[in-house]
Amino acid sequence: MMKKALFSLLLSLTTPVSFADTVTHKIAAGDRFMISPELWSNPMEDWRAGKGWMFNTHSGGDRNVVSLTSFIDPVKGAFEVSTALQIRSETIKGNGFIGLQLGLQGNMGDFRESAIYGVGMCVGITTKGQLFIGNQTADTPKVKLHREPFQIKVTGTPAGDLVTLKVQLLDQQGATTHTLEHEVHASWVKGMVAVTASSRPTRQLDLTKDRPQTAFGGSSFGRTKQDTEQSRPLNQRRGGDVRVAFKDWTMTGPGVSSHPERNFGPIWWATYTIDQSKTLRLLAQLAPVQQLSIRGRRPAVYLHLGGKDFIGVVEGRSSTALFEIPLTNVSKDQPYTLKYLDYE
Repeated sequence: MMKKALFSLLLSLTTPVSFADTVTHKIAAGDRFMISPELWSNPMEDWRAGKGWMFNTHSGGDRNVVSLTSFIDPVKGAFEVSTALQIRSETIKGNGFIGLQLGLQGNMGDFRESAIYGVGMCVGITTKGQLFIGNQTADTPKVKLHREPFQIKVTGTPAGDLVTLKVQLLDQQGATTHTLEHEVHASWVKGMVAVTASSRPTRQLDLTKDRPQTAFGGSSFGRTKQDTEQSRPLNQRRGGDVRVAFKDWTMTGPGVSSHPERNFGPIWWATYTIDQSKTLRLLAQLAPVQQLSIRGRRPAVYLHLGGKDFIGVVEGRSSTALFEIPLTNVSKDQPYTLKYLDYE
């Protein structure tokens, strides 16, 4: 039997920031393009959720999924980030990496901009099998890449302006197989977090100094002479073959803050018009919510207006639901509520 889950567009009071939080992202079993309202995938069309995992279906530079609802600030204390992952590529192609990005920040400090254009530091395994923190080098522990699931764990211990980062790889039994530690400037760690599968390399960063301000608008738009290689996002050009699945992504510790008010979706926004015949036409725009494995069960949006309920079926290609409702009184404001009905 399919389980029904309701999501509401109602605005809620802003939740106070709480440190010493634990933020966990569990992936739904349904096969879909939109992973979760808590997560933002870049680019969205290259990611999919299925059977409790999220994975990139196409390869390129900086394929990532950002946690919208968490933030790391090492000034507040230590932290730990961990995720399970599994390599899906038959043969890895490209000079890239697999793992996490820490400290994602945009130019203007808005979390939405940071989720798309944010710059941070990378931690994980290169496609050549080298454990690394920040910069890809050849003198770090060698890792044999395989297609069995394993776990990557990153802990951060602050001390003044520096943070000691420790990255560990764990097997399916939870035993540590590889470890690497490195000190970095705390400014490179403060920000949002992403899981990443990239067929292109990281940028060379000076992790001993305060980070430069992120270039405005991403890797090319608005570039100035003052922008350095360190201040621009990673190259996202397609190519190579680095496809990876992630699940059980958790962030915890005094340095982690939770921001549930930043959920975005599955209803993104709504627009409406009222014509001369007093007919309301309301269009709800959703994320790509159509489940690929379910046929004949289309997601729907409920509209509550004027004490009545209406239903609009989500059109698969546009991910929109259209309502056409005759009104009797158009001179009076009428509050309305949209709710999304999903099947999992």
